Amino acid sequence: MLVASTAIIAAVPLVVFITAQFARSPLGLGPWYAYFWLWVPIGLAWAWALTGLPGMAWVELLAFFGVCAIGLHVTRLGSDVEAAVGIGGLFILPVVGVFYRKWAVVAAGAALGLGYAVVWLYSVAVVHGGPVAAAAPGVAFVYAVLFTEFGLMDGLIAYQLAHREQALRSASGRAEESERRYRLLADHATDLIALHDADGTITYVSPSWEGRLGYPPADLIGRSPFAICHPDDVRHLDACLAAARSSHTAHVAARLLTQSGDSRWFDIEVHAYSDPGDGSVRLQSASRDITERKAFEEQLAHQAFHDSLTALPNRALFSERVRHAMGRGRRRAPVAVLMLDVDNFKRINDSLGPTAGDRLLVALAARIQALLRHEDTLARLGGDEFGILIEHARSADDPVQLATRVQRALQEPFTLDAGEIFASASIGIATASDHASADDLLRDADAAVYAAKSRGKAQHRVFERTMNADAAARLQLEGDLRHAVAREELVLHFQPIVDLTTGNLAGFEALVRWRHPERGLLSPAAFVPMAEESGLIVSIGQWVMTQACRQARAWQDLLPAAQPLLMSINISALQLQLPDFADHVRLALAETGADPRSLQFEITESALLADEAATIRVMHWLRELGIKLALDDFGIGYSSMAYLKSFPVDVLKIDRSFISRLGDDPEDTAIVRSLIALGKSLKLRVSSEGVETREQLEHLRSHDCEHAQGYLFARPMPLDAAQNYIQQAQRTFGPIWQNTDAASSDAGAED
Repeated sequence: MLVASTAIIAAVPLVVFITAQFARSPLGLGPWYAYFWLWVPIGLAWAWALTGLPGMAWVELLAFFGVCAIGLHVTRLGSDVEAAVGIGGLFILPVVGVFYRKWAVVAAGAALGLGYAVVWLYSVAVVHGGPVAAAAPGVAFVYAVLFTEFGLMDGLIAYQLAHREQALRSASGRAEESERRYRLLADHATDLIALHDADGTITYVSPSWEGRLGYPPADLIGRSPFAICHPDDVRHLDACLAAARSSHTAHVAARLLTQSGDSRWFDIEVHAYSDPGDGSVRLQSASRDITERKAFEEQLAHQAFHDSLTALPNRALFSERVRHAMGRGRRRAPVAVLMLDVDNFKRINDSLGPTAGDRLLVALAARIQALLRHEDTLARLGGDEFGILIEHARSADDPVQLATRVQRALQEPFTLDAGEIFASASIGIATASDHASADDLLRDADAAVYAAKSRGKAQHRVFERTMNADAAARLQLEGDLRHAVAREELVLHFQPIVDLTTGNLAGFEALVRWRHPERGLLSPAAFVPMAEESGLIVSIGQWVMTQACRQARAWQDLLPAAQPLLMSINISALQLQLPDFADHVRLALAETGADPRSLQFEITESALLADEAATIRVMHWLRELGIKLALDDFGIGYSSMAYLKSFPVDVLKIDRSFISRLGDDPEDTAIVRSLIALGKSLKLRVSSEGVETREQLEHLRSHDCEHAQGYLFARPMPLDAAQNYIQQAQRTFGPIWQNTDAASSDAGAED
């Protein structure tokens, strides 16, 4: 029973071992197992022949060798370890011999195990070299001679060499396959792939280099990448290579030179790796063309700090340059800023159209730029406002002299598609000598340009400290104006309109006044421009329209049998451009019950040109309601004749600038005569404003001007005075101007 169980225990690992060996290699047993099975039968046969070991000892030895073999296979240890266990297995013979007291077996096992170990050490030394070759040279030599006699040593060494060569061929094959795949990918990559030595010298480039930069690959091999790098980017690329060598990976954006001499931007990523042959550090780079992305980024940056129309620096960049200049100026020469505002640009832009206005700004900027030094900066700050930064001014008079040169240069006309256009500018000057910050300097230059405009335009003013107080007062006035409507501080005054054919009162023009709680009654000149700039003119205009309609209805009720008095109402350009302007008109008519046929809307030519198509639609709608339309300030626009037939107007109002010199200036007299004739030919009623003398009146009547208003007839007056004027006009026989001597004595006062 014991023998049978022992046989089963021995047979199982042997079967598993042999099966595993054949499944593991098509040649059958592995290399060291070949030695193992060669020596085991010899040792066992020798032991049996010498001592006659019992069968149980044979079973025990075979079982031990099987267990060792299966354990090695399961753990998949290397062949050298298998050999070591094989040696250990042979040394079991002496153990078995001692157990059975067979001393010949002990001697035979020890000799076999020692010989096996020496053969193994000698073969390893021959194949691998190293200190193992000197481990036991004497013993190795003795046993080598012994085994050579049997022809075994040559076979063992040959097998070791063949095994080592096979391993090297396998590793070389894998390396070649890996390199083949890498080259396949690199040759078809759109990025520029390159291999480098540790110092950056190029050892390989992909074909994409030639397609992108124009260099044949052979021209780049052996060259330094710095040779084809933009000079300004060499230090950045050098730092990238150094970073890759120390941290294995790095990237940089740099420009590479094409074969034609141009440059392109690349995002270069560099990786360091160890050469599998000698372990040295090598570099691999992949460069992606980002020229278009860089150009787009530069375009965005330029747009962020430059004006799209003139390509000049914008306000943000100008302010930044002023700050830098002031920092340098404190150590060097003084800094000055000129603020330039184009006079009457809105009228030019509205009359000629925005395209012509843009061309004027471009031409004006070019003319000013030609007057500046290289180190000075011209910027467009917005709209028709420009800024000039003067660095390193040689004297305090330099900014003033430059302002004079600019204004002299602007006296020459600008030739545009619409013809010759004259433009002037108001200029404010501030120097940095007494200013703590760039913001203070810009603020004071802005205050100076406002002061220049208030002098009559086409002027320049140097900043004075009192101007800050004026600016603060304007700011306060604007704040007060925002509350004027809610506080009921606005009032209407009315100026009579006279029918020159009959001499009767034809109606009134409603003119707004501001009863300021501290500054008293303010004329439109004191606050209307401010209201237009701030947009408050919309709410003020709506209030004026509603109040004027209400008063027109009151006079209609007061004089039911008489011809309804005309109520003329000024409509601003901003009002007319509102999408819901028609709703404002409907609301005013619904609230007041005024007859639209008694209303006349006065519209300036600039208001008509803002959005021609939309404006024409609104004007046709107003005329369908019965509201008359008057073209105000006719004759001073840049394209009055060209646009006159396009708009459905009923009345032409000749501007006061022509009437003021009527009879004294032959040219103005001829212009007025021509304007009246033009209106008559177009079947339009002609009205004149600013009539102050009887001579002017007679000229207008002699040329069949139908309506007129001015100080000759009456000043703008409050409501109660206007109602008295109506009553007086009803009692007057003959032309109304026969009783206007007192009014005409005040001629020249402001509206």
